[in-house]
Amino acid sequence: MGYLKRFALYISVMILIFAIAGCGKGNETKEDSKE
Repeated sequence: MGYLKRFALYISVMILIFAIAGCGKGNETKEDSKE
């Protein structure tokens, strides 16, 4: 059970990092397109 919890936590962290990185890149691209 502890192993599964650890795996889920790892996946959550990875998704969070990808979401933040994707958001930052998306915002930059959107701003460039707007201007």
